[in-house]
Amino acid sequence: MRVKKKKKRKSSSLKKRKKTKPVISAAQLVEDGAAFWKSDAGKAIIADAKGEPFGTVVNVFDEASKVKSFKQLERFVDLYMPGLKPDQAATALAQFAKDDWLLLKILQDPDCMGSVATLLDKISQLPGGAAAAYKTDILKNFCEETGYRKPPTAKTFQNDVTRIKEFFGLKRKKKKVPYTWGQ
Repeated sequence: MRVKKKKKRKSSSLKKRKKTKPVISAAQLVEDGAAFWKSDAGKAIIADAKGEPFGTVVNVFDEASKVKSFKQLERFVDLYMPGLKPDQAATALAQFAKDDWLLLKILQDPDCMGSVATLLDKISQLPGGAAAAYKTDILKNFCEETGYRKPPTAKTFQNDVTRIKEFFGLKRKKKKVPYTWGQ
């Protein structure tokens, strides 16, 4: 014999009560609409309707200047250059370092500080300065110790020595000569 199961009745406190929606006035709708169109989502819709680029414009170079660690660099690459592969990034970094080898490898490397100090000391003792050092073994020794490539002209070497002095704050200050009229 089969026994029919009886459904239990819920008490009145467990029954779902119907909630009444609050009445929204027209002024409230206008206010909410104005707030939406001032938000980023609203501005993006307006820009899209005008045919402008969707969303806010971000200057990638400003964002790049904010990167302070390799973890931030990784997030920056993931966000702004997702198609960049590790071998491409390494090649670009190597090319960047090659373009400014003097600053990135020689001047900021603690292992090269002694060689740079010796070069500056010998140039200051040599009559003729950097132009005279260009033709001597001083430059040759510096190139061997640091990986610096000998420039094609003495003038280029003089400019590099000036950059080295600027980096360490040793650049000469120019004299201010007063100009006199008609004398």
